[in-house]
Amino acid sequence: MREKPRRCGQSKTARRSFAQTQDGYLWFGTEFGLVRFDGVRSTPWQPPAGEHLPNNINALLVTRDGTLWIGTFAGLATWSGGKLTPRPELGEVSGDHSLLFA
Repeated sequence: MREKPRRCGQSKTARRSFAQTQDGYLWFGTEFGLVRFDGVRSTPWQPPAGEHLPNNINALLVTRDGTLWIGTFAGLATWSGGKLTPRPELGEVSGDHSLLFA
């Protein structure tokens, strides 16, 4: 069985969640991290130097102020104003991860 050809910008990675930020980017949460889609191509997103985002992203949410909330199996983080901020004060994620942003 042959694999269906992919269009430019598509990834083989299974997308677990997605959200669109106010700047028009589509963000996809995958088992390997965040992927940002600009309308033409998908690019694996890398946090700024010295900052770390765990893999296994399972939930994304954009708030009215434009903050991208990122739910991982290790906990929560936010991306806003060019800064990635872990949110350990909200505790580790456990139990049913699908309800993280319900």
